[in-house]
Amino acid sequence: MPYGKTIVFARHGETNFNRLKQIQDPIEPHLTTKGHMQAHAIGKKIQEQGWQFDAVFCADTTRTRETLVDICLPNRSKNNIHITSFLN
Repeated sequence: MPYGKTIVFARHGETNFNRLKQIQDPIEPHLTTKGHMQAHAIGKKIQEQGWQFDAVFCADTTRTRETLVDICLPNRSKNNIHITSFLN
């Protein structure tokens, strides 16, 4: 078994602000349908690769939490998830 840790970063899925090439407004934009599909595709890829995570960290914005849910659904993963404003 190899030593060390692997860190995986994923950006949130598309929001309407991203689609319109606008800087994020302080309001909490939701993911678009495309954004949900993007996040779900990441989750499927993680599942196909057989990756298991010791911990998952997520910013506390709406778009990142929605992305997290879509990523975790295919993996049925709910263990050791940390939602934090430190990642905003």
